[in-house]
Amino acid sequence: MSKTDRRQGSRLKAKCDATVDTQLELFPQRVRLESCDTTRNRLRFYSMALERDLFGSWCLIRHWGRIGSKGRLRTDVHASPANVLDALSVLARQKRQRGYSDKPG
Repeated sequence: MSKTDRRQGSRLKAKCDATVDTQLELFPQRVRLESCDTTRNRLRFYSMALERDLFGSWCLIRHWGRIGSKGRLRTDVHASPANVLDALSVLARQKRQRGYSDKPG
């Protein structure tokens, strides 16, 4: 294998990796949002995750509360993965409009 072939192969691999990263950002399976306003003593988190239960149903797991606390947990069952993705994107958009911002992890 020549140097040119190796360079093209590494470029192609980097391009494919970038495509996969973009794909994952389009359909996130986990979202963590935080709202921190120290002047109002407001330190909140809101996280959502897509998972399947033991019966094959798609679930949206929602976890929220004050940062540092145990928080509350809610599971919403949906018929298809498309419905779960729609619900996640709607809830994330609503939370962002209320002052939450994305946090990694």
